[in-house]
Amino acid sequence: MTMDKINELDGIEILPHPVYSPNLAPSDYYLFRSMAHFRRGRQFKDVDDVKIGVQAFIDSKPKEWFRQGLNKLAKRYVQTIDHDGLYFKY
Repeated sequence: MTMDKINELDGIEILPHPVYSPNLAPSDYYLFRSMAHFRRGRQFKDVDDVKIGVQAFIDSKPKEWFRQGLNKLAKRYVQTIDHDGLYFKY
């Protein structure tokens, strides 16, 4: 489904991911950190409850919030390439 959507979009270039960079670690990514804060103190009794919780998180954020997070990730991606994949503070 993702590749179908990417193929529908004009001007989208898929870039290769560096082998490893702590600057691009998913645990550091904008979305996951925020989602962790959102679910702090909540308990889910089953998978359906988790789905409802994730949907509530998504619904609580405006579209611009997601756009901003992707822009930040893209900036870190460029910085990682500029630093030849070496760690840097941003």
